Amino acid sequence: MKKISNRDHVIASASALFLQKGLMNTSMDDVVAQSKVSKSNIYYHFKSKEELVVAVLDYRAQLLRTVLDEIAQARDLTAARRIEQIFAALADELNGRDCVGGCPILSLLSAQIPQVRVRIHAFMRELQGVAENVLREGVERKEFKAGIPVPETAALLITILEGAMQLAESYGNTEAFINAGATFLHLIQV
Repeated sequence: MKKISNRDHVIASASALFLQKGLMNTSMDDVVAQSKVSKSNIYYHFKSKEELVVAVLDYRAQLLRTVLDEIAQARDLTAARRIEQIFAALADELNGRDCVGGCPILSLLSAQIPQVRVRIHAFMRELQGVAENVLREGVERKEFKAGIPVPETAALLITILEGAMQLAESYGNTEAFINAGATFLHLIQV
């Protein structure tokens, strides 16, 4: 089993803290305490909190990208089933952190760091592209209504995912999150 590097451990620790306490309420001293990595070692890897926030964003985006790409590429499944799996995978991730923190990507926008904003924008565009491909395939397979505007429907799907994450945090469970996915599919299925 490969030992996790101090750098990666700090990123994972900071990511959890940002979700639990909020980005603005988490200090570098909190990261030191949580990670049990010395402050000098943390500052060796990250010259500032801003650099750490960018690394956390990259870490979270890659985790989501891996899960979503695997689901999107499962072409042996129906498009509807893949959308259900996206909601289920995100619900599992939310449950794994007791529905605390909402969206681990968009929550980092509060940093007001231009590089973070640019990366989040690129990630959301990438996510929209994945959603468009699955929706387009569902239309081609006649699973989804022929007249749906695919780019706008993909944007709606992302909006529902994001809003449902906030509801899950608010309610403390993922029931509304899963119901939102089922309702979305109900609206677009033939």
